[in-house]
This record gives sequence, C-alpha cells and structure tokens, in this order.
Amino acid sequence: MCGHPDDPESGCGGTLALYAAQGHRVTIVYLTRGERGIAGKSERDAAAIRTAEAEAACGILGAKPVPTHYVDITAARERKSALFAHKSQQGDAI
Repeated sequence: MCGHPDDPESGCGGTLALYAAQGHRVTIVYLTRGERGIAGKSERDAAAIRTAEAEAACGILGAKPVPTHYVDITAARERKSALFAHKSQQGDAI
C-alpha cells in the first residue's frame, strides 16, 4: 500500500519483483492516482499519466495495480476504505 504512483517502484521495486519472480502474488494498492504530482498539468491529465506509468511499472515488476482513486488530500481521511481495498487482495505476505 502506498500513497502515490512511483512510491513502491522507487522504494522497494526490487523486492516486489523478487517476490513476484518467486511465485508470490504481488499487489500494489495506490491510495491516489498522483493527480497533484506533475506541475503544469491538470489533475485529470496528471492522474492519467501517472496511472499509466504505474500500470506499466507493475507489468515490469510482475505486480497487480489496485488504484483507489482518492485525491491526494482526501486519502488520509479515507483510511478505512483504503485499508479495506488492501485487505481484499488475499495476499500471502504483507
């Protein structure tokens, strides 16, 4: 579970790829779509770009992306729903 696209890829991408290569189901729950992460882009455009990047990165890592579609500022307030999204993924390790 991470706040933004690129957080898990840059923070622990190697570990995620290793688990996937060992046969584990790797799922990344993104709390936001990174809509406020590209200066000069609208939130909609930034979200589309960063979501596509996250999906491509998950393909390389062997992970399944699960976006929750919260806007950056509301993610903290929606923690309970985000935790439900995470728990629903049936992983064998967290």
